[in-house]
Amino acid sequence: MEKTTSQRLFSWFDDRIHIVFIIPAMAVLLGLVVYPLFFNVNLSLHKVNMLNFTSSNWKFVGLDNFIKTLGDKTVTDALVRTFVFMLVTVSGQLVLGMIGALTLNTALKGRGLLTVV
Repeated sequence: MEKTTSQRLFSWFDDRIHIVFIIPAMAVLLGLVVYPLFFNVNLSLHKVNMLNFTSSNWKFVGLDNFIKTLGDKTVTDALVRTFVFMLVTVSGQLVLGMIGALTLNTALKGRGLLTVV
């Protein structure tokens, strides 16, 4: 039996329903993540301030902004401090988490309550 036009349309739509559900999520992802990422990369490669932000006469400086920033002692000190802080806190959390997991893995009175907590 031959399918009607509406049946063919619904069949075509049903075969591609996964695309219909993905399109809004991809639009949100593009709008909230991808566009700002590329805009900020473009912004970082130009000399821009509050006076010429809205105009189109941005001066291209390439990687000079990054070289100036990484050459600044305050920035490098902050990066080193942040890296040390990250190393200490992640290591501490790993050790404390392992101790907690091993403790809860033993036969212990009140283990169920501690597991929930």
